[in-house]
Amino acid sequence: MKIKECTHRGPDSDGDVNFDAKVTIENKSEHVIELLKTSTLVINPSGICVGGTYDNEHDVFIDPESSESVDVSAYAKGLTKDEANKTKILVSASLFRRDFHKMGLIDVPEDHKTFSILDKTSDICGGMIKLFGAVLKREKPDEEGNVGLSATVGVRNLSEKSLERIRVKMVLIDQEDAILEETTAELPLPPYMSTVLDPSFWGIKKGRLRNCQVRLGISVFHGIGDLPESSRAAEALSKEEE
Repeated sequence: MKIKECTHRGPDSDGDVNFDAKVTIENKSEHVIELLKTSTLVINPSGICVGGTYDNEHDVFIDPESSESVDVSAYAKGLTKDEANKTKILVSASLFRRDFHKMGLIDVPEDHKTFSILDKTSDICGGMIKLFGAVLKREKPDEEGNVGLSATVGVRNLSEKSLERIRVKMVLIDQEDAILEETTAELPLPPYMSTVLDPSFWGIKKGRLRNCQVRLGISVFHGIGDLPESSRAAEALSKEEE
């Protein structure tokens, strides 16, 4: 992990100094990295943290032995212009790989009085995650003839590991397999806990749903461990923006 450049501007009329950096993430693991979370500390010349940001997410795709650059930013208060020129930022990162599993196809219900079921439970990720099928429901049409469509997906974490993100993707397809809409719902999943994800579509014309199906898939994001500190953090002195 390297900080290619870091600049700042300010302090402004409110006393804020804004920092921007371009960070290169090098994938030293055996997995493709598809999610990156960063945090940034702003460290003054005395070694005291005077600002920063936390839990910033970046969707990436980094093959093993490859790299990708992301932009990070932070702000701080209480710095003079001279102090800002002697301030550094410390960027830390968590890296995540993704497991994807197809859940199946569900017919769109004919109206709001019925529902469709994906009648299939399964264990995925080597038995770490249990899926409890899915239910697909549509809402009663509004005055303009638009309807909502939502799925309910039950998931349980059977392991002692905390999962950063569980993401269910729902794709609406017509009878010719053309994609009409797609959406996602996502949540973290602590150890041994269960959750329900509800991806939804809104404002769809009633006639558009005729003979349609929904395709469901689930992605599980796992933290990548056993990486050197140089892959997880970097720091750099900031320079005033020109």
